[in-house]
Amino acid sequence: MIERINKTGAKSVKLPRPCTYCKGLGHLAFGCTKKPRKPLQAKKPLKKVGNVSSKLLDQRKAYLEAFPAPHYCYYCAYVGIDEVLAEKHVQVEHFLTKNNRPDLRFDWSNLVKSCPGHNQLKGSTDGPEFLKQLDQIRRV
Repeated sequence: MIERINKTGAKSVKLPRPCTYCKGLGHLAFGCTKKPRKPLQAKKPLKKVGNVSSKLLDQRKAYLEAFPAPHYCYYCAYVGIDEVLAEKHVQVEHFLTKNNRPDLRFDWSNLVKSCPGHNQLKGSTDGPEFLKQLDQIRRV
């Protein structure tokens, strides 16, 4: 209960509003445990936009068939790490980014094999700039 004093000085008692779901007085409707919950919906898988992504997947598959195992990361080899990559860890990536050079998007001369770590570290950096970054890291 909430007591209020109005303008005339008289006390008025305002009763709390009952919960709309369980009619209880100790809480508000948004925190009620009896409130019906919406069922969880499964996330929809992402749709491929156009045929570019399928072309890139086909290109990756053809590239790996043309250059079979053993797989070496281009950037690991540059740094001096001579480690063979497992088939599931090989990533085919663009040396010059697709944003900067869209004309080389489907050109095999712009593709290199990479390990997941270097591919993530490279991000959207162009290959020559990333090699300079690797040189600086190697010097330190």
